[in-house]
Amino acid sequence: MTVCVQVIAAESLGLFLSCAVGDFGVASAINTLYVFTSMLLGGFYVDFNLIPDWLVWLKYIGYVVYGCVMPAFVIIYISS
Repeated sequence: MTVCVQVIAAESLGLFLSCAVGDFGVASAINTLYVFTSMLLGGFYVDFNLIPDWLVWLKYIGYVVYGCVMPAFVIIYISS
């Protein structure tokens, strides 16, 4: 289920950028920067405690925290 949510979110981001920018190369570069930033700040590569305080709010902009990390927190919270 979470994989489907992430695929739909990434697909909609790609469609939005291709319509907003118009040039494939620029849209691809922006998309790459956005995905790596959201994965880095969303807790996929780095633990939440290691992210500086002034960057913590950026994790809620990316779709990684909602599609990957939050369901894990819910499962841990329900099982304990």
